[in-house]
Amino acid sequence: MLLPIRNGLAPSAVFLGLNALMREVLLASCSGRAVDQSNFPEDIWHAVQANEPTRAHLQAVRDVIDATDTTIRYELYLAFQEVTSVRQLFSDQALAIPEPPEAVTAELKKLAAHLFERTSKLADITRACGESIKDHYSRYSADPAPGNGNVCGMCATELLSQRRSYISANEQWRAPYDHLLAKEKYPQFGVDPDNLLPTCHTCNSKAKLAKDLLHNSEGDRRICFDPWVEHAHGKVILRIDFDLIDLTPKVSLFMTPADVAEQEKLETWNDVYRIKERIDGEFITLREKLAEDLDPSSLENFKRSIESKKIIKMSAARLTPYNYWRSLLYAALTNFPDQTLEQLRILSLEGLDPYGDAAATYGI
Repeated sequence: MLLPIRNGLAPSAVFLGLNALMREVLLASCSGRAVDQSNFPEDIWHAVQANEPTRAHLQAVRDVIDATDTTIRYELYLAFQEVTSVRQLFSDQALAIPEPPEAVTAELKKLAAHLFERTSKLADITRACGESIKDHYSRYSADPAPGNGNVCGMCATELLSQRRSYISANEQWRAPYDHLLAKEKYPQFGVDPDNLLPTCHTCNSKAKLAKDLLHNSEGDRRICFDPWVEHAHGKVILRIDFDLIDLTPKVSLFMTPADVAEQEKLETWNDVYRIKERIDGEFITLREKLAEDLDPSSLENFKRSIESKKIIKMSAARLTPYNYWRSLLYAALTNFPDQTLEQLRILSLEGLDPYGDAAATYGI
């Protein structure tokens, strides 16, 4: 996570309710007792019992757990009881991940997918929880606090979704809820609200895909940011270096962790969402970026516009894609000597008129 999730942003009531239901069904099944309906919102049980497909998936999980060896069932109960939220797994490498038997996992996958894709949209579930998924998304993506804004908080490079005029908030297009831990691999967290985060299309469908936050490509456990309380903001910088041969400026992202644990979390974020290559790629066309934002009419105006844009872009980081990263770019420029800034000013003039004679146009 790059941008901090704002305080007071409540999780989805639907996912809270369905996750409480799923967790109670698992614990009740493993311990051989009846489902305690006081452990999830009132009327959810009636809503799911009234929906035949959901009822069938819940019963299938209960049946397959009931058919499991008593010892294994007890071990499974202890594992489910210990991990109360997916967030525990993000920072604790020693915490065991529940690994149900294959038959149980197969039914859990079906249940998790059905709850997420079907049950969550039922009108009775919406009434039982007091809001719909669209209601929560509208709250999450709202610009005023405690909304987190319409820019993807994972990368700040893309809108969560385009907004349309004259369309009510609940009828706007919405971004997908990314399963931080894939429901296919970790089905017990398939509707855990702590495991579900709206992200942009690139983060969800291009960069992350089936990557595992908890294991690297070699299968070793690793730690990652808990996006609800941790973030990479303030822990990354942009650096501009000049090629020694043709003096072409090159922008690169660098991480500035405070300790080893933070370094690993930054590396996981970068690996899963391919942050560095996306940011470095965005600023290959540096002259055009400078031309769009800065005043090249004189060196002094150029310097003043750098200072101004550094502040303005960061203040609008949740409103427009790449504003966060442009602010870091201008923060890097403020440390450059006048001679280097003059080189970049000339470069920005070429960005204004990439196919013409910028020097002649601006009298330099």
